[in-house]
Amino acid sequence: QAMAALAVLRENSHVTCVDVNDRALRFVAFNAALNGFSDRTTVLRRDLLRDGVDGGLRERFYNGVDLILANPPFIPTPDETVVKKRYGLFSSGGTSGEDVLAAIVRLAPSLLRPGGSVAIVSEFMSPGAALCERVERWWAQGIYSTICGDRKSSDLGVLFTNEMALSAGEYANRRCSNEEEYAVWKEHLNKWNITAVSPGLLFMRKSRLSLQEGLDIRNPLKVKHFLVPTSEQGSLWTPHNQWAVDFTCKIWKELCSD
Repeated sequence: QAMAALAVLRENSHVTCVDVNDRALRFVAFNAALNGFSDRTTVLRRDLLRDGVDGGLRERFYNGVDLILANPPFIPTPDETVVKKRYGLFSSGGTSGEDVLAAIVRLAPSLLRPGGSVAIVSEFMSPGAALCERVERWWAQGIYSTICGDRKSSDLGVLFTNEMALSAGEYANRRCSNEEEYAVWKEHLNKWNITAVSPGLLFMRKSRLSLQEGLDIRNPLKVKHFLVPTSEQGSLWTPHNQWAVDFTCKIWKELCSD
């Protein structure tokens, strides 16, 4: 993601790649060198779930950033030992599947400059109104932890998921290796009220309006949910699915121009 961003952004842009996995950061450094971007790339090891509220990122980026790209681990990992040990830092999103996603959304508004954006690719649990409300709540928690203010217009959020999400049973069947594990997955998903799972994209943009200190914030982020219709080119995540790219870009651009 970072290398792709550097390839299309202006020449004086700089990226900081943050991960808890040392191996992933070594790959980033290698890819940066391979593509001639070493002088515009910084690697930073941080654990958003254990390094305090922000792992020092707010202090490091006190001037703000324009864009945050993320592909957080998203698997809702059961506590059962045999299943749990199969999933490491690269894949486990905690028991709900949303631990790292929530941490990123909470952190984002305090790092972004006015008009800055977040783009997240992930699997989303039970996509719908309740998920959109959770994302709005996480974002508000990030706003409240830095500065209170009043806005005449809300920050913008858009969630894209597949028209045909996987049922909990289908998802459990894909994750299990045998009938015993299937039962573990089904019980776990039911415990967390996960009825469906879909790959998707989550975009959020911070309002260009500045905050006025001392006032109250009411629902700073509004998230709209769009289902990406099934096409012959596959799902939202299918490589080279130009139809899905055109669909999501059209809606995002229209909403941003409002």
